[in-house]
Amino acid sequence: TNDDLYDLEFTASMRRTGSGDDFIVGRNAELTYLKLNLNSNSEAFTTEFYFNANASSGFDLGYDANVFGNTPDFALYSHLIQDNSGHAIALQTLNTSDVLNSIIPLGVNANQGEQITFSISDSTLPDTINVYLDDTVANTTTLLNVSNYVISPATPLSGTGRFYLRTSENALSTVEN
Repeated sequence: TNDDLYDLEFTASMRRTGSGDDFIVGRNAELTYLKLNLNSNSEAFTTEFYFNANASSGFDLGYDANVFGNTPDFALYSHLIQDNSGHAIALQTLNTSDVLNSIIPLGVNANQGEQITFSISDSTLPDTINVYLDDTVANTTTLLNVSNYVISPATPLSGTGRFYLRTSENALSTVEN
């Protein structure tokens, strides 16, 4: 291997002082994100979605992150909306415009008969954005902004295809008489 590829240097000119953030110069402190949890009686797993102007619906190097190692037996993750290669995504970043209307495939690994709960653990999405969990097997849609989705699957869950996270803008409508 070429040892020059692995040299890393921190110089005095890179230092910054302050007390308001994590000291990343030029970073926007206002992140738009959603953290989705999957809980059982004994385990918890979180997957995250971020929205920024530099991201796309495909894989964005430096923004999107796969689940580290093998996907655990109890897990919640997503697949890419565009150019999906089947990798379990732990942190998916989408373009800011995607927050208005997206359908994101979710992957779930869970035991048969064990009660699991989908919930939003944290979010900075605007109040005008509704977040839905669609279960295509049970043919249900749950507005996660106001309630959790709780099921006890009749079969073991593994992979994608059943659950989708859907965002849409809650636009006010006018009824004309």
